[in-house]
Amino acid sequence: MIKHIWFDFSDTLASITTRIPRRIYVLTDPNISEVLREINKIIPISIFSNIKLDNILPSLDVDPKLFAHILSAGTVGASKPALKGFYKMIELSALSPEEILYIGDILEKDIIPAKKVGLKTASVFENLPDADYSFKDFRDILKFVKEQR
Repeated sequence: MIKHIWFDFSDTLASITTRIPRRIYVLTDPNISEVLREINKIIPISIFSNIKLDNILPSLDVDPKLFAHILSAGTVGASKPALKGFYKMIELSALSPEEILYIGDILEKDIIPAKKVGLKTASVFENLPDADYSFKDFRDILKFVKEQR
């Protein structure tokens, strides 16, 4: 049974719309904030991203307090696909790896390393090979969590 969900940030929760003169992010699904609040009522949620998210989440109207942990490559000292951050997710969750679901969008940076440390994996919006689950949108993730209970 899944007891904690970790999300990748870039292109999973939000996408970059422009890089010049600065990065501007938009949510990948207009229902994300609402769905994250609902999931968080059932099980803890966290984020692991290669970028620092301190100012980005509030600008997207996503409350950082929703997340049990917000982990960045800078905090861990290694960017994905290095396994160090994935092991840190297990440590912070205080669960066995198979009780943690990691949702990402890139096979090489998200799914493969998460599976190497024993996590359950999922993709959203597109079906990635080797992912344990695939969700067409964030409401499907909420439905999955409710079915697990």
